[in-house]
Formats: sequence, structure tokens, C-alpha cells
Amino acid sequence: MVPEARRWLELMLGASRLSVPDDTQATAVLLCSEAATNAVVHTASGRQGTFTVHIRAIPGHLTVEVEDDGAATNPVPVQAGALDEHGRGLALIASFADTWGPRALGCGIYYTLSWRPAPLDM
Repeated sequence: MVPEARRWLELMLGASRLSVPDDTQATAVLLCSEAATNAVVHTASGRQGTFTVHIRAIPGHLTVEVEDDGAATNPVPVQAGALDEHGRGLALIASFADTWGPRALGCGIYYTLSWRPAPLDM
């Protein structure tokens, strides 16, 4: 379901009237992919569960939440070794997002991205 989540977010951001810049859209989709993959690999969502992607957007600001079915611990970035095949998802999110963390309500994580909105034509 991770590819479907990426495609859905691409469609939603592309259809938005908020003029989300292309680089911000690409970053949002990359981080969504990482968050959704973490949900599948590290939470009950990967064991016959589900995850849900929520977005909230206003001019210049986007919040994406990936709600999952829960895990025994909160998400924490780890220091991946040079040859490790896993362990970089939350580090990517932490590096590229303006803010991120566990969802305030329910299980999963959120991240925010900002950009300078285009001036309004009058």
C-alpha cells in the first residue's frame, strides 16, 4: 500500500489550489513513503493492519500524518551504519521536515513542510 499512498499524495497535492512548489511536493511524497514504510515494518499495520494518510494544507504550510495501528514504542531515529539496509527513514524525515513527531491523537507520525506562498493576484 506504500506506492498507493505516494500516488494518492501526489494527486492531492497536484490538484491543490495552494500552488505547492514542485520541490515541496516531491519532499512530501518522499517523506510519506518513509513514514508509510515505517508503519508497515514497525507497527501492527504490517500484520494484517492498515495505515491512513491525512493531509492538512493552508497557503505556505502542509502537514502530513501517517496514522498506523500502533507499536510497543514511539518512533525514534536510529544511527544507521554505512552498510545497513534499514534505519534511515526517520532520519530522512527529521532532516527534511520543518517539524515531525508522534501524532498528538492516535498512533503514527506527522511532519510539516513550509514554503513561501505565491503572492495573490488582485
